[in-house]
Amino acid sequence: MKKIYKIAVIGSRKTDEDTMSEMYMRLLRGFNALHAKDYTIRFSSGGCWCGPDQLQFRFARQWANTIDQDTGKKVAWDDEFICYLPDEKKLWLKKQNPNVEFRVIPQDDRYREIVGKLHPAPEKLQEFAWALHGRNLNIIMGDDLATPVDAVYYSAPLDKQGNPTGGTAMGVKYAKQCGIPCYHHALEGHLWLESLCLL
Repeated sequence: MKKIYKIAVIGSRKTDEDTMSEMYMRLLRGFNALHAKDYTIRFSSGGCWCGPDQLQFRFARQWANTIDQDTGKKVAWDDEFICYLPDEKKLWLKKQNPNVEFRVIPQDDRYREIVGKLHPAPEKLQEFAWALHGRNLNIIMGDDLATPVDAVYYSAPLDKQGNPTGGTAMGVKYAKQCGIPCYHHALEGHLWLESLCLL
């Protein structure tokens, strides 16, 4: 039975390019370590046009064009890249990212209940916002909200208490409620790498 390591990568749309590059390199180190341990990686994220969501597209492109230096042939990876979307409007991204699987999961009352408890002002949410927060639940807990990732890796501004702000805050809060370890790139990224040594 193959070993699968599931990671969700989320974060602020305002994440700068230098930080994005740092995240990419650290994640790459981690993925190489996981491959050395014979793990298959399942990378889940969203489809935002900027910020950490874009990292899965970068990895998928690199994976599709990796050449084995010994054989000169393309490396065939078993890793999965899953992009959860709130609706079908961005399914056109599949043409640009053929190695990414795009999923739109129907949202039932469970989503409303969870988002309603997580959001500080649910009464102000418009329908698309409900759907957007709902798809964030899938990024962390899978299609059925019962398949947790092994880790959440993220970048976002922090408040005075050290908690992430913006939409990332809800994702991290939900993950922690589900018992999933969360790693802020700048402060805890090294701890994520250390956690892989224990696998």
